[in-house]
Formats: sequence, C-alpha cells, structure tokens
Amino acid sequence: MAGKPLVLVNGISMQSQLTGVGYYTLELFSELAKIRLNTEKDKSSADELSGTSSESSIFLFDGKSNITKWSGAQFEQIDNNFWKISNTAIVKVADLRFRVRGWLKKNFGNNVWLRKYARHYHSRQFRLAVRSLGQAFIYHEPNFIAFPHDGPSVVTVHDLSFLRQPQTHPSDRVRFMNENIEGSLSQASRVVVVSEFVRREVESLFGNEIAQKTIVIRNGVSARFKPTVCVDSVSKTLKKYGLKHRGYLLSVGALEPRKNLLNLVEAYVQLPMNLKLRYPLILVGPRGWHLQALEKRLHALRHEPIQWLGYLSSEALRSVYASARAFAYLSTYEGFGLPVLESMACGTPVLVSQAGALKELVGKSGMTVHAYDIKSITEKLEARLSDDTLWNLHRTQGLKKSEALSWNRAAHKMEAIYAELI
Repeated sequence: MAGKPLVLVNGISMQSQLTGVGYYTLELFSELAKIRLNTEKDKSSADELSGTSSESSIFLFDGKSNITKWSGAQFEQIDNNFWKISNTAIVKVADLRFRVRGWLKKNFGNNVWLRKYARHYHSRQFRLAVRSLGQAFIYHEPNFIAFPHDGPSVVTVHDLSFLRQPQTHPSDRVRFMNENIEGSLSQASRVVVVSEFVRREVESLFGNEIAQKTIVIRNGVSARFKPTVCVDSVSKTLKKYGLKHRGYLLSVGALEPRKNLLNLVEAYVQLPMNLKLRYPLILVGPRGWHLQALEKRLHALRHEPIQWLGYLSSEALRSVYASARAFAYLSTYEGFGLPVLESMACGTPVLVSQAGALKELVGKSGMTVHAYDIKSITEKLEARLSDDTLWNLHRTQGLKKSEALSWNRAAHKMEAIYAELI
C-alpha cells in the first residue's frame, strides 16, 4: 500500500454528548486527519509530476452503513453533538431499524437484550460498510470492543474499571464487557492503552500474549485549553453561571460512582464556612448512573454553596477551567484523567486521588490524596485553596506538564503503529 494506510474508525461513540471515548475519538482522529492533509499538500506537486496521487485517508463508520471521509476541517465547529458534522456519505441505506432501536432505548432503557440487539445490528451494518469501501484498510476501534474483522486492527483500552470495580457501572454494561473484552483484545493486531497503569492492568488481567502487543500512547490536551489571558474573554460564561474569576472550586466529570463525588462533597462541607463562601464547589458533567446516594446528599446539603452546571460546551468548559481557583478530581479508579490534564493546561492547580493513573499523570505538578480519606481530603482542599505559594508552584509545573502532552504527539505515535501494520 503506497503512502499512509487507509484507516477506518468506529465513530459510534460520538453520537451523543462528547465525553470519555467520544471525546478521545474526536480529538485524536481529527488531529491525525489534519496531519495527513498537511502531508498531502506538501506532496501534491511531486505527485502531479510523478503521475500519482495520495489516496490514503481516514474514514468514519457511523453505526449504520455509512462511511464518511474524515478531514480535520469537518470538526472545527463540532460542539455537543456528532450529528452537527457536515458529512458526505459514500454509502447510505435505509435506517428504519436504527430509528426503532432509538425508540426502544428511549422508552425501555438499556437492558441486556437491547444491548445485544444493538451489537448485532451494528455488526451487520459494519460488514455492509466495509464491503462498500472496497479496499484494504486498518480498522481502529477506539471503544474497547471491536467488530469482527479479518484484516489488521487496533483497539484502544481506556481503563478496566468494569472488571476492577464492576459495582460502579450499570450491570448490563459489565456483563457485555466481560463477555467481549478478551476476544476483542485477542483479535487486535495492536492494543493501545492511555497510561502505564492501564498497560499493567492489561498484563495482569489478560496475560503476556496480549501484553506483548500493547503500546502506551497517552492522551493529549487540545490547544483550546489554555490560561485566561484576559478575564473579559470568559466573563460571559462566568456571568451566565454566577461565578467569579478564581472564586470557586471545580470538579469535572460524569456524575457516576467511580468519580467519587460523594466523598468530595462530604470533605468540602467540612471546610471552614468563610472558605466555602469564598470558594463554592462547582460540579460540571453529564448525568451518569447510580446517582441516588449523591442526589439525596446534595438535596440535604442544598443550602451549602454547591452547584451542578450539567454538561458544558467545549468553549464554556475552557472558560470554567481557566477561571477556577482549584480543581479536584478524586476518582476511585482512573485510566488517565483527561479533565485533570485540561485543568493543568488552563493554569488551574489540581488535587487528585492516588488511584489508578492519576498519580502517574500529575507527578509533582499537583497535590494527591487517598480517595476515601475524607478528613485528609478536607485538609488538602483547604491547603489547595489557601496556600498561594504552593498554588503558584503547581500552576507553573502543571502548565509545563501539559505542554508535553498534545494530540499532535499522540497522533504521530498512532501513525507509527499503523505503519507497522501495512
């Protein structure tokens, strides 16, 4: 295969609010597409002279039987929803069954039989899409479980919390992942993980054969996440939510048990009242699952200065990151911790738990604490909010740490893997 290999990416994870895997897919492959487009431009004159042309590209599978050529320019305006993308599909078929599935999910929720049906449906549509492509390609599955594929493939594993902490996930997802994860990794030509911690987890849980084809490519941080140069540039967002510049404690992530928000809230309410009034706790992220205990506690603490903003657009999120006094992320298990990196890139010092990959990510550029030690969390929160010397030190170190991790770097490393599989 001449030039860079054609890559087919499963984009189903981008069909809802962009968090986790969907965000990873968007950022990594948009950057990879941009790199390839720039390479093609540089080679265009030579190609014309030699009578060849660069056809290598990245294609997106949308969960039906559509395959779309992926270019970085397509995604410059994307915010909350995959369907805002202006696509030109190569193949389109009637999607009645897809719409029926959506109705069933809306009315009956995610249960085992529905998940199995969706898997069967998407697998069939994937086969149809591949057939329409009509040329050799590398299949990249960014969301753990790959469709059956005879050619070279790459699977990304973000964490293994569904095995280590199954009680923090919906039971149907745990069952589905347990039934399919080992087969997916065994089928893959390469397994990409996002931290050394996840690499060790893969080796521990799946053995040496899979570990030998596992490669660490750390996540990056988008260039849009950067320190606030002028308070006026974020004043609109702050005004909308009643926030003051450097006047709140921030936590970002889906509201689900693994993010340990209940312990964060319990530790926060133990802070001195004058500190809480000066720095209210702001929670940002979509609704997750198993929220009963958290919702009950937040209702009981409704008179405390705690506010949940829900899901924010990327621009609003950048403003909220960059204007926070401090950032807290106390997950009980984490494969990477992208919000932590984004906060550091915005110049906001962090307090993280020592669980999973968080200590690996932060190093000496932030404060760490045991996820379940509420007394210690309260003490560290107070220091994080009050100690100006430590605040300035970690701001500087966090910015330096984030500069070393970019999606461009990750994309180049991924390209090297594809080259090995040609």
